[in-house]
Amino acid sequence: MGGVPKKQKSMKKKLKKFFLISGITLSSLVVVLVISFLFIYFNKSFVKNYLEKTIAKSGIQLSIGKLDYGLFPL
Repeated sequence: MGGVPKKQKSMKKKLKKFFLISGITLSSLVVVLVISFLFIYFNKSFVKNYLEKTIAKSGIQLSIGKLDYGLFPL
């Protein structure tokens, strides 16, 4: 008759569900961040156009001729 009390079983289920939901949420966040980083890193023309439009909204005339960046620029 020595089993785990009902309250403890219920608590274990809740903890298991909490960790499962937390893990899925954090994994999804990591995937979105990696995809965003790769998009920005490899799509330089998008970044260039976005910067030009954003700076133009403030009233400054700007034309970016070439935009070059990398993880290890030197």
